[in-house]
Amino acid sequence: MHARAAWPGALLAALSASAFALLPIFARIAYAGGASVTTALFLRFTGAAALFFAIGRLRAFTARRNAAHMGARPPAAPQTARAPRPAARRAGSRLLLLAGVLYAAQSILYFSAVRAIPASLAALLLYLYPVLVALLDVRFGGRRLDRRLVAALALALAGLALVLGAPRGARLDGVLLAFGAAVVFSTYVLVSDRALRAVDPLDAATVIAAASAAASLAAAAASSTLTPALDAPAWWAVAALAVVCTGLAWPAFLTSVRWIGPTRASVISTVEPPVTTLAAALVFGERIGAAQAAGGVLILAGAVLATLAGGADAAAYVPAATSASERRVSRSQT
Repeated sequence: MHARAAWPGALLAALSASAFALLPIFARIAYAGGASVTTALFLRFTGAAALFFAIGRLRAFTARRNAAHMGARPPAAPQTARAPRPAARRAGSRLLLLAGVLYAAQSILYFSAVRAIPASLAALLLYLYPVLVALLDVRFGGRRLDRRLVAALALALAGLALVLGAPRGARLDGVLLAFGAAVVFSTYVLVSDRALRAVDPLDAATVIAAASAAASLAAAAASSTLTPALDAPAWWAVAALAVVCTGLAWPAFLTSVRWIGPTRASVISTVEPPVTTLAAALVFGERIGAAQAAGGVLILAGAVLATLAGGADAAAYVPAATSASERRVSRSQT
């Protein structure tokens, strides 16, 4: 981590988390304007994929133009720690497509939960994912179940008990949807961790967004829930989902990870549920009780502890977060 980049990196991590925090806010505005869950997600990911593709083309054009001015060959596209072999690239591409499908599935579950329970509660339940990732890493990745991970699990379970024990807005279907989103997202984290070892980050973001758009469209077609007739506020909300909550949030987190490291960026990103709670209170008048607030604090404490223990891969929170070598740094810091 560069000292000069510490504060800008921290601010970018907070900016990214705040942008992600607005996902349920813009989603509910889109719902009110006639959008279904699958429609909102299809438009979100389609817009984001187009934006990432345009950024990639602009980057390539700029590199060629600069190289022409310097009379040198254009620089090669950014790679991960070492140039992958063709077989590795093909395997990485397949994993990226799978990651896109998982990301779409997680988003459908999360956006559906937002329709059934308060946005603040859905955001808190989603943040069980760092602990779930750590447990999956113990089961499938050979990670040791140490005391910090056990403590993180205990904090998360205690927080979950407090959150679900509070009567306000805790519909069972919404709670199950949000918990399902955390489970699927945890699986996505592990899949994308492997995929990103062989693919350029911006290319990965483009592929995952495009695959998520295709999966969302397939889900909309299968459920007959594609609703293109939206009012003006809904279109603005969908545009914000694509540009602010995806096109801005993903690159901001990517840059923060490179400047301050995955672990620090992930810890700062735990401001996401509080920002969602504040935004939901301002826009929709949502309120949470003392028990839910206390439970939320415990869940976030568990997420931070699991991240500091190296169990949750901060980089994988965003599809194009960082290289494998940078991710290994997050585990070596503990």
